[in-house]
Amino acid sequence: MKKKKAQSFTLTIKPEVIQLFNEIQWLKTYVIDKQRQTRGDILHEALSDLAVKINHAKLIKTHSEEMEKSGIAPDVGRKSIKG
Repeated sequence: MKKKKAQSFTLTIKPEVIQLFNEIQWLKTYVIDKQRQTRGDILHEALSDLAVKINHAKLIKTHSEEMEKSGIAPDVGRKSIKG
């Protein structure tokens, strides 16, 4: 199986969320794991925990066709000024 390349994207988030993100990354790096933690590592762990909480696997089985039809990826690029 071919390993997927990393893809970057931009999130616009509130300052208090950025602060929490930075604090968690620091704590994981210097207190908990004592090894380098990237933002991707932190985000992956948080999303994995959320996936368990919402029962992601079951929901995907139930709604995968809907998701495929609607296209779940966000639009790329900026919206046109002309509308």
